[in-house]
Amino acid sequence: LTEPFVVLSRLLEDKFVLFVIVMKPQEALRRFRRAGVAVELGRGKGGHVMLRYGDRFTFLTTASKDLGPVYLRKVCKTLGFHYEDVF
Repeated sequence: LTEPFVVLSRLLEDKFVLFVIVMKPQEALRRFRRAGVAVELGRGKGGHVMLRYGDRFTFLTTASKDLGPVYLRKVCKTLGFHYEDVF
């Protein structure tokens, strides 16, 4: 996928169809920066960057092709954000 996309789940007749939010690491970094998270590029090792918000910090991978919703939710929880507030 070249662009992040968001499609909501919905019922189609008898079938339940689930679509997932997927985005590139650079798009996730942009959204974290907009939310006030400091991104420290030199602090991560091997394709990771450090994200710092107040006294909380975590690392985000920049090496993978796409970041899934479970990984992004864990990062948000570690920093003290609600997933919906950032994404």
